Amino acid sequence: MSVISRKALGTRESSRFDAEAFRQDDIDHEAWLRNDHAARTLSSVIGDRKRSQFDKRGLTDDVSYVSITSIDGQDGAVFADLIKKDDLPSRAKWLISAGDILVSQVRPERGAVGWASSDLQGSIGSSGCYLVPASKMDAMERAALFLYLRTDSARRQIVRRNRNSMYPAVAAQDLDQILIPDFSTADFDLAAKKMDEFEKALAEMRARRAEALDLISDLLRVPGIPPSPFDSAKPVDTTVITRSAVRSASRIDAEFFRSEYGDFAEKLQRADHFPLNKYFELISGRVVNGDDPVPIIKQGMLTNYGPNVTAVEVESAKRGKGVSARKGDIALASTAHEVAYVGRKVDQIRELPSLLDNNQVVAELMLIRPRNDNQPVSTSYVTDFLRHPAGRHQVQRCIRGLRGGHTYPQDVGAYVLLPHPDDAWMARYELVASAGETARARAIESVRVGVRHMSERFNGSTTVPPGP
Repeated sequence: MSVISRKALGTRESSRFDAEAFRQDDIDHEAWLRNDHAARTLSSVIGDRKRSQFDKRGLTDDVSYVSITSIDGQDGAVFADLIKKDDLPSRAKWLISAGDILVSQVRPERGAVGWASSDLQGSIGSSGCYLVPASKMDAMERAALFLYLRTDSARRQIVRRNRNSMYPAVAAQDLDQILIPDFSTADFDLAAKKMDEFEKALAEMRARRAEALDLISDLLRVPGIPPSPFDSAKPVDTTVITRSAVRSASRIDAEFFRSEYGDFAEKLQRADHFPLNKYFELISGRVVNGDDPVPIIKQGMLTNYGPNVTAVEVESAKRGKGVSARKGDIALASTAHEVAYVGRKVDQIRELPSLLDNNQVVAELMLIRPRNDNQPVSTSYVTDFLRHPAGRHQVQRCIRGLRGGHTYPQDVGAYVLLPHPDDAWMARYELVASAGETARARAIESVRVGVRHMSERFNGSTTVPPGP
């Protein structure tokens, strides 16, 4: 029992008795870094890590929050969640600045290391992340450190210092002790170049996404945008509900029958339009209990900029059962603990890597699956429409329940209406959407090249230990 207590407190390495901490290959690798690359501890490189924590009283109602699943393992891009101030979890700790580096202390074998781009300035970060403040180094030093921390050389050091088995995690004081090699001028120059390319590519990706949503707003210029079911411009609003409407919808809640939704549908019907279920099958997720290792897709995978597949965890379930995501599906956050979060995340699953083979999707997600490969509607367009307020408000209109909001395929499929764009509009949209996807790919490649350079310099000839 004394051993457990001492380990939990993060005491000297000599007090540890887990074999992984004394893997000779890892010890030799760290000695090589010290002797051949003048490596110093991370704490001596960055100095005092203390940062003023955020003051909740100074926050706006909507807060940008960064959790450990916000870090995309492909390149370290960070996609924050917009949540209500009162919903900030107890883990909320750091006030993030542009250029900060975030290292996940949970499941270190994943190597989740994130870069806070300029759009994250003022966001709130989770205590599950070890934060390297941007103020402690210049831009070139931060760029080189970020790329090195994503190498196997750094990850093996972090994994070695892991202090748990069932839920692997590494303490901040142990991360302080990982070794950082002495970077050369060439290392600094390449790192600065690649991270500049990365930042510019991410900025372009976000700009193209905003442009795509602007195109959808222009498409809706005549019918307008249906309102949020949670807001009203009128102090008192009265809607007459017919018996046939109640029977058709199988509900009688006032928000669903607001007159603005009927007005929106009436205006759309004057032009080419379609309900979502005309070209798509809608399926609620389902996980079947069992003892098999199965990748479970949850809402944490969704970023609104493409799925973060590195956030998927393998859990126990019955393989071959439940509902599985397929390549080409749209994943929609269909259920949430608070109604305001329903429909806030939507992503198209363009590729399904092998690590998601035999996956199962949780019930809080709804899959929107094309009925055939040659349908006359672009799945990318439908995805962006659902991200737009016009799509999100229609999804939220379908919520059943007050506190825990639930939506169901039959409602979303029948009552979410979309304009059917003409060929000229679609050509413009596809150019913008394609440019955004290309920018995302450039960001990933820039980091990949930088990490490859650091790996060739510092990984050495020894092997990386497998994850637990």
